[in-house]
Amino acid sequence: MSFDWTGYLDVAHARADGRRVENNEAALRTAIGRSYYAAYNVAVEYCKAKGYRFPRRQNSHETVLIHLRARGLALTADDLYQLHQWRKYANYDGSRSFDLKLMWFGAAQTADRIMHGLP
Repeated sequence: MSFDWTGYLDVAHARADGRRVENNEAALRTAIGRSYYAAYNVAVEYCKAKGYRFPRRQNSHETVLIHLRARGLALTADDLYQLHQWRKYANYDGSRSFDLKLMWFGAAQTADRIMHGLP
């Protein structure tokens, strides 16, 4: 069965109203995406703190990976890349050909490792 994309709006309403999310699949997909953006934005702030200025009109997702690798943080860049792939699967692939709970578990651990592992 394909994912019902309207579930994202249910999650948005529930979270905005401070209610518990009832749509488990949409909540897992949302959590995976938010995990990526939490780690990504911490990495962006790290890069900026190290003096990197992001040019306009450049893919900042790829640029962060390049900058992390240039600073000797290849494993962190690899983690962020994997997390980005999981986010794209969760956000754009409506099939249930992957285990969302397992992906969420991996995404949460990976995001935590990135956010707490940057020097």
